[in-house]
Order: sequence, then structure tokens, then C-alpha cells
Amino acid sequence: MRPQALLPFVTHPDPISDAVVAHAVAVARLVQAEIHALAINVDIPPVSSALSRLLLDVPEMIRAAEALSRERADHLLARTAQSGSEQGIVVTTESVSTPLAILRDTAAIRARYFDFAMIGLEADNPSARATA
Repeated sequence: MRPQALLPFVTHPDPISDAVVAHAVAVARLVQAEIHALAINVDIPPVSSALSRLLLDVPEMIRAAEALSRERADHLLARTAQSGSEQGIVVTTESVSTPLAILRDTAAIRARYFDFAMIGLEADNPSARATA
């Protein structure tokens, strides 16, 4: 049985680049692993302040942020499946939505069920930096 690698994508506030997908597929090919790509979309709770609706249209800002998160997640999942197929790697995909406060925790909890996790780190991306 081949090892299974988790490749989580946290898509908020800034999604990672496609380069992370290419690198993950290359690593999976080298170690002969399967990839489980997990898109973790943001689920932002509604704001109940009348002032937030009047001045900033916060509900629309929330909808836009969630839509951007889902759109980028779909792109990364499709790109991973395509790249994996081209390299002969078995790729499964999954998408979940989770509250903003536990985006990274969701990835950590899921990682426990795989042989290893591949985390895409980018210096200028706050979504991909480790937090204390």
C-alpha cells in the first residue's frame, strides 16, 4: 500500500500559489505516495450590527470573502488532480468549510489520519506562515 499524504489548502485570507501544488506532486512522485488534497474554506459568521450594514455592507464583504475562498480552493483542487494525473499520482480531493478561528486547527486534526502532511509555506503569505 502506498503512503498517503495530506495536502491542505487554507484559502483565507490569502490562498497559496500554484507552485505549491507542483512541488507537492513532485514530492509525492519521489516518495511514491498518494495525495489527499483538502481545501479548507472560510466560514465567516454573520455580523448582527445595523451600523455594519449601513456603512460598510459587511454582509456583502463576508459573502465576497467566502466566495473567493471557495473559488481559489476549487482551482487548487482541480490543479492538484490534473498535475497528479499527469504524473501518475493518485489524487483524492475534499473541500470543507470551517470557522475562521479554527482554519489551521482543521488541517492539523485531519493530518492525524495520514502518513504525512505536505504544507506549502510562502514567505509573503500570512495564510501559509506558522503561528505561535
